[in-house]
Amino acid sequence: MILPASKEEGKRIKKRYCVFNMDGSIAELKGFEVKRNGELQLIKIFQTSVFEAFLKGTTLEECYNHVATIADYWLDMLYSHAKDISDKELFELISERRTILAEFLGEDVIKDKGLCYRFDIANVPRDVSITARAIPLAIFQSQQSIRNHYLRKWLHLSTVDNLDIREILDWNYYIDRFNSCIQKIIIIPAALQNIRNPVQRVSHPDWLHKRLVEKNSLYKQKRITDVFNSIDKQTYIDNNEPQFIITNDIEDIGEQTKSSINLIKKLQQ
Repeated sequence: MILPASKEEGKRIKKRYCVFNMDGSIAELKGFEVKRNGELQLIKIFQTSVFEAFLKGTTLEECYNHVATIADYWLDMLYSHAKDISDKELFELISERRTILAEFLGEDVIKDKGLCYRFDIANVPRDVSITARAIPLAIFQSQQSIRNHYLRKWLHLSTVDNLDIREILDWNYYIDRFNSCIQKIIIIPAALQNIRNPVQRVSHPDWLHKRLVEKNSLYKQKRITDVFNSIDKQTYIDNNEPQFIITNDIEDIGEQTKSSINLIKKLQQ
């Protein structure tokens, strides 16, 4: 199985593999986000569980059905805005780690290269970059007055009283991040093994969709060599030699001609 490192065709190809022990446990992982610092915990948990699903089933279709079940579970969580889990669990799943600036914690706290912190991506303000919408999780554990002050400033909102974190999270950002992971681990490998897309909510990358359409199109233009077959000279002669079938002797033909002439004369009288 080929697991690409990128959704784009032919780009960033590198070694990515998973080695299993005989008991089904994972012995080694290489090239996956599950071992990358700063990656979403959601993606790490998904990758750890999805590899176990690749060992299930007796056919490729059954295997990918088991794998798709794992992906659909986490997609349901994202599309429902995590309505069935607590805020703490949600923060654990979608927070990222970066180096914080001094604005919130102060210059006396931030020294040298800064301090690693966890943050979420908000959906406002809408006219700025994703990085400009990063909200440190520490702000939600601060005093109410400090919390409201910085949230109004960062989110450009007039009021933030009784603000539900789910209302300001950029869910499309997290869905896109997760979809990208699904494409690389499930969608692309399945298509390259002639398996129908097992996770219908996640589409094929554009280049792969185009390739599949061309491959499966009933109106695909054929080459001239697909229309004609080559044969040897003798076979051509045998198949095209004129065939003459003589059903009567030459004397019989003469007698038939006389009879026809006599009949015509009788009709003319």
